[in-house]
Amino acid sequence: MKTENTTEENLKIEQGEADSLLDRGIEFTVRKKKFVITKPFLGTMDIASDLCLKMAYDEDRLTGDETTLAAHEIVAKSAKNSALLIAVMVLNSKFKIRWFSKMLAKWFYWNMQAVELKKLAQIIIEDSSIVDFILSIRLVAGMRRTTKPNLIEKSSKV
Repeated sequence: MKTENTTEENLKIEQGEADSLLDRGIEFTVRKKKFVITKPFLGTMDIASDLCLKMAYDEDRLTGDETTLAAHEIVAKSAKNSALLIAVMVLNSKFKIRWFSKMLAKWFYWNMQAVELKKLAQIIIEDSSIVDFILSIRLVAGMRRTTKPNLIEKSSKV
């Protein structure tokens, strides 16, 4: 006799499937070459986050009169960093990033189109474990103090 899974059990099953997919990595192809993005290590997340911060821009500039000019400025400022971000996520290793990231980034820069970059950006945002990292920081920050401190009364001199 088969029993139906509860909603909680279904969520656990889905989470397990998603985790196993991420453990294997997400494959993508650029110019007939296959690459894989796996769960990033903390060092990779740190480098990737730094690159993302360098690509920040003012959203309001894209709605004003000089939208085209602003878009070109963003491309000029961010295209190479975007290629480097993809390279860092693919390499995901301290030494590989140090030795090969600039070379791989240059290859992505000249062989990847904006549509491919958009798809990879979505994958990186969804699967880069940033949410897990933030949750762990919140947990650790909450461990600092679990009880209210007892204040010692100042003794008054008579």
